[in-house]
Amino acid sequence: CFMATLEAASDNEDAVVVHAWIPENDTWYVHAWVENDEAVLDLTLARQPVDRAEFYELKKIQESKLIRYSRLEFFELSAKLESFGPFDTDYFSQMTVSVEPGDAPQ
Repeated sequence: CFMATLEAASDNEDAVVVHAWIPENDTWYVHAWVENDEAVLDLTLARQPVDRAEFYELKKIQESKLIRYSRLEFFELSAKLESFGPFDTDYFSQMTVSVEPGDAPQ
């Protein structure tokens, strides 16, 4: 999913890249997608944007458990870290956890 954000962010000048914890059954996993105020583009799910509110509800996304990066921040951090994410390796120290993670740093 992290590599897919490169394509989505490259094609969308108002893109915001999101890294987040998402709950699924008894596990939380790290996921990434691109969004703007109205839509989400998650290339791991579909090639077309989906309504942002519906995506957040479907995936049970909590604002307190995500970090947003502007398009410029995303490209700068990708180049500096030679990675597409996750960038905050303290907060996203594992790709899955069995207990609810704390809130993202501000």
